[in-house]
Amino acid sequence: MLTFIFASTHPNKLSKAFIDRLMRVELEDYKPQHLISILKQNLDKIDLDAGVAPEIVPTLRDNPRQAVRMAQNIHLYCKKENKRKFRIEDWGSLKKSLNIKPLGLTETEIKDLRILSQCNGATLTHISSKLCLDSSTTRNDTEAYLLN
Repeated sequence: MLTFIFASTHPNKLSKAFIDRLMRVELEDYKPQHLISILKQNLDKIDLDAGVAPEIVPTLRDNPRQAVRMAQNIHLYCKKENKRKFRIEDWGSLKKSLNIKPLGLTETEIKDLRILSQCNGATLTHISSKLCLDSSTTRNDTEAYLLN
């Protein structure tokens, strides 16, 4: 017997016929300590001050790739500022310069949420017009956010 293992963060993009032949296995979400570990592993020779990592983790959206990206951002920030230690004040500066919102939300997602809270039964076309985006972009961005 031959066994294949497929992994996808977007199972909604797979065909129904394909999915019908698979057994779905749900994996656990990453725990904050795992994301902190990934973040620290990717910080080349930069120390995180105590208390900074728990402030960063909620913006990572339970996503290890986002932890790696954030480590790259911290690394670039520290290199520019000629620092070896990343402190809570540095996190404040980095959040401001990169426009990092609570929970890692983007400006578009915040606008989506505002529109959805103000409109009972908003259509995709309505949301797209409010965001000044085409409907396919809005569909991809909004559905990805709503499915998570």
